[in-house]
Amino acid sequence: MSRPYTGTTDGAAKGKRPGLEAFVAAIQNQSGGQLWNNGTWGIRNMRGKAALSVHATGRAADLSRRNYRDRPGCSRAELERVIDWLVEHADAIGLEFLADYEPAPAGRGWKCSREAWKDWKRGEVSGAPGGDWIHIELDTEHADATDWIADVMASFPLSSAPAPAPAPADGSKPYPGASTRKHSRASARVREIQERLAELGYQNSSGTGPLVADGDFGNATDSAVRAFQMASSLTVDGIVGPATWAALFG
Repeated sequence: MSRPYTGTTDGAAKGKRPGLEAFVAAIQNQSGGQLWNNGTWGIRNMRGKAALSVHATGRAADLSRRNYRDRPGCSRAELERVIDWLVEHADAIGLEFLADYEPAPAGRGWKCSREAWKDWKRGEVSGAPGGDWIHIELDTEHADATDWIADVMASFPLSSAPAPAPAPADGSKPYPGASTRKHSRASARVREIQERLAELGYQNSSGTGPLVADGDFGNATDSAVRAFQMASSLTVDGIVGPATWAALFG
């Protein structure tokens, strides 16, 4: 589901924001330096323009793939795997914008308000084509919080972490490696959650029948998840993370 793009409407921050910094550090650490922090917060304008950079808000980061000093870097193909992962998890990480400077003829950008890529024209963006880094921007909620990072990093594609465990013999479902919340675009996973909630007797928003398994994590699903969490003595936040998933499918 598309979301409004924030840009620089929240103005310049007084310093680094914990969620953005922790997320970038997690990417660098889990990739073993294949992707590394090439700059986050800083009060400056966009390159070649008079407008304030989103870096000044503390919600933007540049991640480089180049081989530099003790950082091994990664291939373009590996970077593309990460780019696809970032877009796939856009809702879970609060991704608002992703700039990919490298592809010819002039790079491309993904934005949450259109949920699609736009190919840039020559000269439209500084650093493209050929820039060996990507630029990401998170929304305010995720830039200021850190509790979501561990869940989403479980599926990060450049990682030495072990593969997810097979389904247990007792038939319970293993945690998918990323949390699921309102407006999530992981429709197959959302449908699984909805079907399970419906089996447990949770109803649609009007209370006239079981929760509809349509793959859309909207208000009705959010309310059902919160009600299930309350009944299960879990943190009531509407997010299907490891504990809620285990309670639902364990």
